[in-house]
Amino acid sequence: MFIPKPKNPTKLQIIVDLRARNDNTKKMASPLLDIQAILNKVAAHKYHTMMDLDGAYEQLRVHSNHVDWTTVTTPDGNLVSLVVQQGDCNTPASFQALMNHIFSSYIRRFMYVYLDDIVMFLNSLAEHMRHIKLIIDILKQEKLYLSKPKLQILAPEIDILGHIVDENGIKMDPNKVDSIANWKPPTSRELLHRFLGACGYLADDVDRLCVSMGHLSPLMGKVPFWWSFTEQCAFEDIKAKIAEGRDFHRVLLNYNEGADPIWLVTNRCATGIGAAIIQGRDWKSSWVAAFYSAKLNNAQQNYAIYEIELLAGLEAMCHYQDMLFWVHFTWVMDHKPLIHLRNQKVLSWQQACWMEKLNKFDFMVQYVPEVDNVLADTLSQIYKADKPGTVVKPNNQLLYGLLNPLEIPSYPWQMIGIDFIRPLPISKDWNGTEFNTIVVITDILTSMVHLVPCQSTYKAKQIAELVFDEVYKRHGLPEHIISDWDKLFTSIFWEQLHELIGTKLKLSSAFHPQTDGATERMNCTMTQCLHQCISSNQRDWVTKLPAIEFAINNATAEATGYTLFFLNYRHIPRSFIWNSVSEVEYLGVRTYLDKLKGAVMKAHNSVIASRVKQVRDANWQRRPSPFVKGDLVYLSTKNLTLPKGLAHKLALKYIGPYKIIKNFNNNTYRLDLPSHLKARGMHDSFYASLLQVHVPNNDQWFPGRQENQVADFGIKNQHKWAVDKIVAHSRNSKHTLFKTHWKSGDQTWLNYKQVVKLDILTDYLDTIGQASVEELSLDIRVCNDEEELISAMINLMTSDETEESNIGESMSFSNSTGFKNSPAKTTPSQPTDIILISYSNTQTPSQPLKMLIPWLNLEHKSYANISGWQIADISQEF
Repeated sequence: MFIPKPKNPTKLQIIVDLRARNDNTKKMASPLLDIQAILNKVAAHKYHTMMDLDGAYEQLRVHSNHVDWTTVTTPDGNLVSLVVQQGDCNTPASFQALMNHIFSSYIRRFMYVYLDDIVMFLNSLAEHMRHIKLIIDILKQEKLYLSKPKLQILAPEIDILGHIVDENGIKMDPNKVDSIANWKPPTSRELLHRFLGACGYLADDVDRLCVSMGHLSPLMGKVPFWWSFTEQCAFEDIKAKIAEGRDFHRVLLNYNEGADPIWLVTNRCATGIGAAIIQGRDWKSSWVAAFYSAKLNNAQQNYAIYEIELLAGLEAMCHYQDMLFWVHFTWVMDHKPLIHLRNQKVLSWQQACWMEKLNKFDFMVQYVPEVDNVLADTLSQIYKADKPGTVVKPNNQLLYGLLNPLEIPSYPWQMIGIDFIRPLPISKDWNGTEFNTIVVITDILTSMVHLVPCQSTYKAKQIAELVFDEVYKRHGLPEHIISDWDKLFTSIFWEQLHELIGTKLKLSSAFHPQTDGATERMNCTMTQCLHQCISSNQRDWVTKLPAIEFAINNATAEATGYTLFFLNYRHIPRSFIWNSVSEVEYLGVRTYLDKLKGAVMKAHNSVIASRVKQVRDANWQRRPSPFVKGDLVYLSTKNLTLPKGLAHKLALKYIGPYKIIKNFNNNTYRLDLPSHLKARGMHDSFYASLLQVHVPNNDQWFPGRQENQVADFGIKNQHKWAVDKIVAHSRNSKHTLFKTHWKSGDQTWLNYKQVVKLDILTDYLDTIGQASVEELSLDIRVCNDEEELISAMINLMTSDETEESNIGESMSFSNSTGFKNSPAKTTPSQPTDIILISYSNTQTPSQPLKMLIPWLNLEHKSYANISGWQIADISQEF
């Protein structure tokens, strides 16, 4: 078959399938010359001439006795070839042997022949011209013809063996760089082999190229050819490295006396080693003579760091021993123990073998810190892009986010903090009332505290009354209240109440109690006091609270030197008179007073014992937060609940990455959490200490590694967690629907049976001032979305058929023709069932949707129009 030549379409070349003949041919071996030696020899001389034989292989005749063996069958008949073809397996070796025989007296003196390429070099112009004439005469005598277009005589720049040689040195052929840049991802092992071969030919010109190629080489083995994201990243990285070195020139080493010193700079990574031979006065600003890189095999990757660093230097010296042998050079690396290499007395067997090879070279070792080793930046930093490692490794570094103090209030009790201590053992006060929770109310400015017992069953309304009794009657209305994300502090009643009275609510970021540090610190102090004051059965803590509160508020603050009472009231309240004596004493009264005195004394002593010296620099154990809006970060999982049966120690340490969508400028960030986390009620604002830096994953460094764990963090009661609050209702004489807001942000209509067991129903009733569902008004709330209304009615219908409905159970809709879940057929015994006549997204008011809904009174033949849809009495049509 004849096809146009790629570089010269005006000429044709013969393509013959000779695979069967080559399999039956005895192979001939003839070694080719060293390409790097040719390039270095040519670049070392001033004058260059390049010649190329025209159709070189076809100038080589086939022996007359072997012509019949060249027969090829075609549709037009059998053809034989009188000359050799490019497909013949022995053609390159035969032609190279011919060239070596013809020019044996001149090769390496002033010329090289690499197959059909003839290159001549010399520093003397006159001698060079004489050599050109000599070579042409030999070719004429042997009847070998040159290609005129490819003839380059005294060219300042010659294209030889895939490289360009000019006065600046050696660089890659731009055509080869463009070819690799436009290379499509391989789809088979054979195509990958071609790509690796083309890139490997340029390894001496590109820094650390073989390290990246090493991540594709496993596909050349006996494994399934699977081109994944890892291989694609390595493929793109190889092309990018070659493109970056497009205009890079390698220089020749100068061995003359007085020349600049020679340096060998090496480094290693987890999967490969790299080196560069450079020359110059300072190794940082020297010219590169050659690059070396290699992939570590499985055994070498298990070497100690010391041995891998040593291996990098050894392999580079052996690879370029023609450049470094009998030459003094300096070995530069960032592994300090190697400076004692030659003085090491105890060597392993392997190290002894390596030292035997290293002793052939004349070098000295120089250590440089890693930060100064600019040639080793990417080799040493690959673990930063390790996502599988990031999400499972514990973070032992300083936490992100320097502590920012809260805004300082202008006067006492302008800003307060509220928190709960629970659950506690049930304890009774003097009246016999039982309590199991303590409400801690702290003034942010002076740290004065009120400790109030309560019950864990208190609702938002009762907590509001408690705060009103303890704070408002003593200190007035606060302007700000700081709290965590307890359900009581996020309820509609609590939010609407403080919006009406003008108090601003400040909620802490998720899992960061340091936001309300004053209250959290007071919790610790109060807990320590309780430890020392209560009895062994822990049932009398309620009666100890007054003495503990008085002791805390009467203690002198280390920061101010005043008691909390004095800072609030400008005087110190009068305490017990311990040594008073009465002429007449009653035993019961004295016993009671001693009991009170004992409680107060214990409280005072416990406060003194719990005082710890204030840390002046809390930020010693923290570092500034580097995050900005738009960054991707990992989120710590230490505060997330795992599904039952799973262990936190074996779970991922971080999940993500997630995008930062808002920076509050106080080390708190809002993340773009996925819908499944929002549906579980996770708050989207987090403090910097719970975040971890994300580096764009370049997992080509970890071929074949997969993420085996799925980040599935569940909750104990997913139904209660997922539902946020009820925002509206609609009721008739028989049925009640509630519009429920889910923590994912969605809103759906649920019937009474679906919400009766949830706390949000009680909160909703308290908010609208009703004691029970029966007291809700009979009305029809207009729905703004037709699909919402239809979904609510289907929910109602299915709840009549099912005794217990699952919360959040989704209904499937058809896109255009109606519903997939058809309602049950109506019978006279079920006058309130839903009858769906027709529904279509293209329906117009002239073709109304007719349906019978539960809240229409059929006896009075009511009609209604809800949001553009006609709802009619159709009892007479059936």
